[in-house]
Amino acid sequence: MKFGIYRPYSEQELRHPPPAMPPLHLPPRFLLPSGTTRRGLLHFCRNYSASSSPRPSPTDKIFIALSSGIDSTVTTSLLLRHHPRENLHPIYLANWEPSQHPTSSAPKLGPYGKPLSADAASPQPEKQKCVDREFSRVQQICEHFGLPNKPLRLSFEKEYWNDVFEPMLNAYASGVTPNPDIGCNREVKFGALAKTLSDMAGGRNWWLATGHYARADAAGRLYRSADKRKDQTYFLSTVTAEVLKHCLFPLGAEGLLKTEVKEQAKKLAVPGWREGEETGESFGLCFVEPAGGRNSGFRRFLGEYLQPDPGYFVVGESRESWPSGEKINMPSAGSVVGTHEGLWHATIGEKARLELPQGLPMFQGRWFVSRKDRRRNTIEIVKGGDNRALFSKSMVIDDWYWHGNDAEAAATRHQPRPAETAEGETWEKGLVTQFRHMQRPIRVREVRVLGEGRKMGTKRIMISFDTPQKSVAEGQNAALWDGERCLGGGVIEEMEAV
Repeated sequence: MKFGIYRPYSEQELRHPPPAMPPLHLPPRFLLPSGTTRRGLLHFCRNYSASSSPRPSPTDKIFIALSSGIDSTVTTSLLLRHHPRENLHPIYLANWEPSQHPTSSAPKLGPYGKPLSADAASPQPEKQKCVDREFSRVQQICEHFGLPNKPLRLSFEKEYWNDVFEPMLNAYASGVTPNPDIGCNREVKFGALAKTLSDMAGGRNWWLATGHYARADAAGRLYRSADKRKDQTYFLSTVTAEVLKHCLFPLGAEGLLKTEVKEQAKKLAVPGWREGEETGESFGLCFVEPAGGRNSGFRRFLGEYLQPDPGYFVVGESRESWPSGEKINMPSAGSVVGTHEGLWHATIGEKARLELPQGLPMFQGRWFVSRKDRRRNTIEIVKGGDNRALFSKSMVIDDWYWHGNDAEAAATRHQPRPAETAEGETWEKGLVTQFRHMQRPIRVREVRVLGEGRKMGTKRIMISFDTPQKSVAEGQNAALWDGERCLGGGVIEEMEAV
């Protein structure tokens, strides 16, 4: 059965194909196994109607966002199965030019901004800048696929700095924990880039194809992917519906899993994924790479832009576990137990990396960051991973974007549904939320609209959990789903304790 990348051809189209669509004679390496195609078609048929799914015409311009990673590479191969090569225009986004931001010479940082010893902080040899390395690989990928249009390197450094990076620094300086990846998607990758592509299309209809694990329909509604571990609708939850109407997500539309994408990359024999080769994933925050260290790298990088703001670690007030209510032996509330170099060095819910006197019973056990007091510049910690101070029963979210005119009604009129996942389904039905990527979806008890958001066109809402949740942090993003459909997303402003 012949079908397009986003919906099956009708019988009429099969008998009378569009004359402008040239036949494609691609080598076998560009074709996915029949098993994958069938499953992708079944995945599509279960979740889409043919009338609502986006489908480029033979005269449309399709811009492919190539990062040099495996997902965007396989996305290119999927597009080649259904579209002429000359319609595909590869682009590479350089949002952080290393020439303007040289490798850091600052010392590596230990817990909470304390410099490490001279031996531990010895500088690393400078590596090839990641944007140059990635763009070189993008050129090789395009040559491998025989794309006639050369990859275009686009720079959005100004937009990234003004709309993503500077707000991120301000958020960290104020003590909250932002998610720059979501901001980058909304403001740059699906914001400034979309405006540029519209101009580049020269009046022709245009599409932006990416390697995200997600799905979108012609109305700009956003849906989960088939891969539960890689689904990226959380990161796309604040992208506007107007832009999503122009987006193609072939990996999601085909219902592919990450494991299958890796298999296809090897079969395609693309440079970097041939037998015996293993290329790492591409990441957006490549400017952190030279610092090294899973924890010290990013905080060391922030230290280049944020001034130290010394303060104290103090013991929090809660002395009760949840839900058992058992009493916890702790020092008196407000006791000073350590120092920090800035609120941005700690995240709500993380294990406190302090050397406490374990010989004293009141200090014995694991301690966690429970609260930041910006007025006093203190970080509160409590003992026990089940301490009541770590749990919230609801969260207030600002700058909330709804996906579609019916999304708000779908969320607020919702009645609780059974939490069970239907047989053969990947995602459970009903209203759920997440405030972290790859987090298990959380059942929602109620959604209330509190008023207008700070940004134009946004709302301020409250989401109440079915069961209290641990480690909800201000500044992080939260998103909402009704089954597989993503209803919207925004920034957590405050939480209500249990």
